[in-house]
Amino acid sequence: MKDPNYSVRKAIFARLNGNVTYNAVNVAIYNRVADAATYPYILLVSDQATETDPNRDDYNNDTLVNIEVVTRFDSDDGGQKVANLIMNDITVLMRTRTTGYLDLSADGFNCYGTISEGINHLEESLSDHYYFRSILTLRFKVNQV
Repeated sequence: MKDPNYSVRKAIFARLNGNVTYNAVNVAIYNRVADAATYPYILLVSDQATETDPNRDDYNNDTLVNIEVVTRFDSDDGGQKVANLIMNDITVLMRTRTTGYLDLSADGFNCYGTISEGINHLEESLSDHYYFRSILTLRFKVNQV
């Protein structure tokens, strides 16, 4: 059985890259945030891959990925709205019902389902800025072909 995490993140990046904007500017997407990152940005983090639906012929996985929107403002001049608007674009692009699943075929996988595990919203006030984060957890049903 192969680990599908990288393949799933790569396909998410391909789907979102250049398709999520704020104020007519593409929102940067990272797997690891660069020191010189500008805000807002999107962070992709693999959470886990768990074998599921075991049978004698297929390797099936539930692959969890967190898609995080991070915004930053000076003191009290911003709010959750920017993170919410960007997350709206992401959910439209990522959440499908019966078609439009991630294409993982180049890496020997098939995605046959996408399930939202929910969106968490976090706020943090630090000495330098005020941060708003929206974190969408998606479960991808993947089998090795």
